[in-house]
Amino acid sequence: MKRIIKTCGFIFICLFTIVLNAQTYNINTGGTISTCSGTFYDAGGTGNYGNNEDYTITFCPATAGQVIQVAFTSFSTENWSATYDRLTIYDGNSTAATQIGSYAGTGSPGTVSASASNSSGCLTFRFRSDGGSVYSGWVATISCIAAPPPVINGTTGNYTLCSATFYDSGGSGSGYSNSEARTTVFCPSSAGQCIKAVFTSFNLEDNFDYLSVYDGNSTSAPMLLGSSFTAASPGSITATSVNTTGCLTFIFSSDGATTAAGWAANISCGTCGVSPETGVQQDCTGAITICSNQSVGGASLGSGNYNDLNMGLGNLGCLNNYGDTDDGSAEHQSSWYFFSPSASGTIGMTIAPATSSTDYDWAIFGPYTSLPCPPTGTPLRCSAASAANSSAGNTGLGNGAGDIEEGAGGNGWVSSINVTAGQKYILFLDNWNSTSSPFNLSWQLSNGASLGCAVLPIELLSFTGHKEKGYNLIKWTTASEINNDYFVLERSRDGINWIEITKINGSGNSVNYKHYQYEDYSFVSNEINYYRLKQVDFSGEAEYSPTISLESSEKIETYISDLHPNPTNENVYFNLFTSQPDIAYIEVIDFMGKTIIGEQQSVDAGKNHLELNMSSLKNGLYMLKISTENSGKSEIQKIIKQ
Repeated sequence: MKRIIKTCGFIFICLFTIVLNAQTYNINTGGTISTCSGTFYDAGGTGNYGNNEDYTITFCPATAGQVIQVAFTSFSTENWSATYDRLTIYDGNSTAATQIGSYAGTGSPGTVSASASNSSGCLTFRFRSDGGSVYSGWVATISCIAAPPPVINGTTGNYTLCSATFYDSGGSGSGYSNSEARTTVFCPSSAGQCIKAVFTSFNLEDNFDYLSVYDGNSTSAPMLLGSSFTAASPGSITATSVNTTGCLTFIFSSDGATTAAGWAANISCGTCGVSPETGVQQDCTGAITICSNQSVGGASLGSGNYNDLNMGLGNLGCLNNYGDTDDGSAEHQSSWYFFSPSASGTIGMTIAPATSSTDYDWAIFGPYTSLPCPPTGTPLRCSAASAANSSAGNTGLGNGAGDIEEGAGGNGWVSSINVTAGQKYILFLDNWNSTSSPFNLSWQLSNGASLGCAVLPIELLSFTGHKEKGYNLIKWTTASEINNDYFVLERSRDGINWIEITKINGSGNSVNYKHYQYEDYSFVSNEINYYRLKQVDFSGEAEYSPTISLESSEKIETYISDLHPNPTNENVYFNLFTSQPDIAYIEVIDFMGKTIIGEQQSVDAGKNHLELNMSSLKNGLYMLKISTENSGKSEIQKIIKQ
């Protein structure tokens, strides 16, 4: 039974409190019930059910993020044939959902829960009896439990979540199939976090079937180091902090012969991995920009954090004979460079190892208008010639060569390149012997060609502003950054005199999209506010963006947003916006107008993330009142404790 009490009091708001006695549900109640507790009976309740019954009822969780669980403590129906008295359970909010089972006699369903694939979290029950004998029916307890993680069986698709079990296509019980080619993308459902995959088992056909992992939401993202796996398990892999999506992309391919048991992995969200982009010249993202016609000396000790050249990316070209590495990559001891002609003409080059027996192989990619890492497409020029085939192990562009690529049997030389001013190129060098022996790179320029620093410190794709409730949101995106130290965001009231409002670190060296934003709460209301970016590189040189403007409306002094979860059974979280530093008074008031909880907190101008513990309160409806001392403003919102 329910008793509804109406009370009109505090600030003339009428509140309704529902007091529930211990709730029971008979199947003939029918309909859809939202609950997380109660006792579930057949139509007879504590007695027997009747003849010729046909009843359906659905239970759905009253708490978001949970699912219904029903535990049968007794069960007895007539069990003579399939047409007699049977209870059928469906995994969803109707009888159109997947059937979990059909039960009769003393074969109790036991404990039944909604599955991970059931997005409603509901269970539906249908009972039918014939015209013969009747029995005592059943008694079951209703509760809610945390939703189980979904099961992803190696399917091609994109998933936004923070909990899942990831299998190959065979699932937990069998292996994958021949000739598979599947792409699975996991992205975090929690902002600011990154996907983590922990492999609990791994078994593929060695050297024939491969699982590759990319640090982003597509295969255009860099391949993580050692992530084309065929024999050894990936272990634990986390998206890195340089990956603004927080996603991981998995590519699985199998050949047409032998299969194996596959894998099992737990997917979760957490702290992002360490950024691999901080000036690592062994990766494309850490490439050095060549800014003149002068020679460059260098050496390498490793292959960096990413496998930028890989069979799975289709960018190996003549380096395709490097498949002897575990992951099919072309990197042993690598070095990366960007270069761009400042004047058109013909470019040749010579790579001279310090030791003639050292085998340096290389590839040039381009021309590009925007530099991609890893490089896209096959190389423009490429040499994988053995050091023994050329004088002193030298290799490069020109020297009378007419071919554009060569394998191990080549003489070390391919044809020079005709270039146009402003084009951009990527140069990859690799010490195939892994001897750490240094090299010297020199240029042979003709027909007016010259090299310069046309690869700008940043390539700004967009710089925009939007009016939001109580603040201006300023956003910008870069396609590439070279030696970018930081940004200064400036604001002006007249477009002439500027003030600095924030300083945000850049990404150093990057050729992936980078997204930045800032919430400006100190703008001048009822006027046009102008904004511009000042970009400063590591040498102290600066460049300015174009100017944008926003005609800002009147500020809202104090307000609450994103109050969640509501209803709550413990903590409640919300954002409090204020136009100035202040003292916030937080009150929880019951339906009689009595303050049950009273706290005060210091808040900053702008957005403040606050939380309140309501676990000690009785279930019911309350008012959350927020007041600020300096502004004298307050706001009230309803909140339910359950």
